Amino acid sequence: MNVRTLEPWPWPDDEICREFGRTSYYAHKLERELKLLLLAAHIQGRIAIAFDRAKYHTLENFLYNQTLGGLIYILKEGGGLTNNKIKKGLQGALAARNELAHTALENHDPMHYHMAHRDALLQRLDELRFRIGVPYLIIREFRKILEEEIGITEEQLQEKLRNMGPEGDVP
Repeated sequence: MNVRTLEPWPWPDDEICREFGRTSYYAHKLERELKLLLLAAHIQGRIAIAFDRAKYHTLENFLYNQTLGGLIYILKEGGGLTNNKIKKGLQGALAARNELAHTALENHDPMHYHMAHRDALLQRLDELRFRIGVPYLIIREFRKILEEEIGITEEQLQEKLRNMGPEGDVP
């Protein structure tokens, strides 16, 4: 029997890993800010969020299970996405996050690349981070305003989200 010898794992490029991770971090933070914003807007009565109570026992659990695209849709359907610049920014952030998650490193082979390709990839990761980061900052500021209006601290709102998920869904 012939046993095929596997090629070694490709050695990661530390700078590309760092920039990819940093961009992924901001994508995650944008998603979390949208969850906090929606929760605060719902508490204040600005956005009514309908969800299947048989499937999700709490609003927090429902929001926990949404993707970035789903959260943007909820914001839009609730009437909280009327500014065209913000709408365009969030759609751009969603496209950037999807590119990051699904195709940014698709054709990158760290064992065989040219410096021009590496530099182009680093520049693209910077562009994606900017497209995600600006909406993140805007949504965060809106969320802070809502917290002040309803008299809840960021910590209290985040505590509600910490209790989300499968473990926090037990009635």
